[in-house]
Amino acid sequence: MSITHIIKNLSENNWNNQKNDYSQLQSKNPRINLVTNPAELRANDIVDWGNCGKEFDFLPTPLSVKSTNGLSLKLSSLGTFLRLTEGSGIKGNFTSGDELLFLEFADSAITIDFATPIFGIGTQIQRAFFGAFTGIIEAFDRSGKSLGKFSVSGKSNSSTPFIGVVSETANISRITLYVPENGGYGFTINGLSIVTQLEQPTLPSNLFLFNKNRSVSTTFNIFQYNN
Repeated sequence: MSITHIIKNLSENNWNNQKNDYSQLQSKNPRINLVTNPAELRANDIVDWGNCGKEFDFLPTPLSVKSTNGLSLKLSSLGTFLRLTEGSGIKGNFTSGDELLFLEFADSAITIDFATPIFGIGTQIQRAFFGAFTGIIEAFDRSGKSLGKFSVSGKSNSSTPFIGVVSETANISRITLYVPENGGYGFTINGLSIVTQLEQPTLPSNLFLFNKNRSVSTTFNIFQYNN
């Protein structure tokens, strides 16, 4: 077996063993964190509101949608959902052309239920009226127990903060999104970024050093290789 295959197999086995041990240790009390940078969420799936209807379409509540990879979600609210597009039906602070979901003129939360529990989710959020606002996200497990509640600050005429959560295990079955200062005007979110599986870390490029004869000259506490 080549040294490349040995390294690959050891890396994969080590990762799988660590992941299993880690999941067992954290299953009773998994940690959940706030994420305010979409790059840090490392999402592997999305929900594009452009697939739910044309701009200015009113959408039913509850609203059933599927992610790009086929995950089923159900959105519900006491208000009415309206499909908008940044720069057209709305001139907010989202990226131009973003397909948006607007909770129209309602003092209510958006509740999102997942058919299969996920590791994490995030979106950008903006109050539907000018001024400072607070975006709130709360995550729940399958039994309805709150896993954590977090908030971010924004200003409707200058920012659309990203608000998300990520858990150590795939235990997020529901989230709620809310803007307490919306004053009945509602709020808007862009597409959902979703984490349905952990990302396997890559092997550092400097983990092994080779000499001209292609024998291992240095290892970093992984294994010893002798000629």
